[in-house]
Amino acid sequence: AVPDRSSHVTATPSAVQASTGVATDGTQLFMGPLPYVLANLPIVDVGIPGQVEWDPRDPPQPLTQVVAARAGPSGRAGLRILYAVLSARAIDRWAPVVLVRDDRDGSVDYVSPGVTLDSIGTVFGEPSAPLTARAIDPTGTVVMFIQPHAVVVVDVTSGLTRTAPLPADVDRAGGPIVDGGFTDAGRIIVRTANTAWSVDSSTLAWAPVAKGAGPEDTRVDTTGGSSRILAADAEGAPHFVTTVHFPMALGWGESVATPEWIATGGVVDEAAVPERFRVPNALFLVSRSDPTVRRALVLGANAAGGISGGIRAIGVAGQIVLFQYSVEGRTWVLGVDPTTGLVSRVAEVWSPVSGVGSPNQVIALSPWAISHRSMS
Repeated sequence: AVPDRSSHVTATPSAVQASTGVATDGTQLFMGPLPYVLANLPIVDVGIPGQVEWDPRDPPQPLTQVVAARAGPSGRAGLRILYAVLSARAIDRWAPVVLVRDDRDGSVDYVSPGVTLDSIGTVFGEPSAPLTARAIDPTGTVVMFIQPHAVVVVDVTSGLTRTAPLPADVDRAGGPIVDGGFTDAGRIIVRTANTAWSVDSSTLAWAPVAKGAGPEDTRVDTTGGSSRILAADAEGAPHFVTTVHFPMALGWGESVATPEWIATGGVVDEAAVPERFRVPNALFLVSRSDPTVRRALVLGANAAGGISGGIRAIGVAGQIVLFQYSVEGRTWVLGVDPTTGLVSRVAEVWSPVSGVGSPNQVIALSPWAISHRSMS
């Protein structure tokens, strides 16, 4: 649980800072555990392995070989994606690596689609990775990777890797792709700087959608100068819900939602929080029923290698918000109960898997695996 430092026995208790505080806008602040505490928390099962056991210095199996070896009488392999990460190959270049499980015997394999990916721009002075937290479809069988002018779609049950380039007129009108992912209904939505597009994962056909549309049905949006909650209608068009106040200088990554809370990563606005909470990262949470109830879990205080952009919301497991926390040399998937403040360790990814030490480190968890945790 988030430690209450004020309760520790000490010769000068008045000098021990409490683990909670309040931002100037009223957001309740919680100081999360330091890395050495996180490293010793027990791992909680949410449907994915708690440790990355594949050594990134060894090449993973080609996906087509795994499919050929495991294909059943129907010709389609019973493979499901557990998560996707990136393996650095050169500066600004990565090879995607996907952990898949065979539904029939429970075996797992790290496999490679056999493509090399480029960065999709820069953020915080670092290359932005071509993987988003919503890169895996709800069935756990398709994963997509973003390139500046294309979407790479991988179907693990067939072994096919296909590239859908931006139509020429789209490319000229909207510029390069900046982010995107799967919606909860299985649609691919990608955004350029000024436009949004839906991509059919079967036909790879492009179709325009409402400006500002994104893969999240509900999200915290910071593009309008102040934070607000946006929800999408049946056609994916966002509509204004309500303004929400956060001590956030910059939002980062996708939003996820439990029945009670909406969560997103962000960079702390140092001018809006007490001095002890002036650290690079926080997970921001707002109540869905009452937007005046807001909390922020702050991590990285006095931790070596705390990284701006190192926290991303990446999924939910029941009432638990799953998020990624990166410091120099390691990345964790953690879970937090927004009501109690209980922090759990879910998985640890060994640093060479991707560009740990910069905000391009992204882990995409399979929604299917999280919702079928008992089968892991």
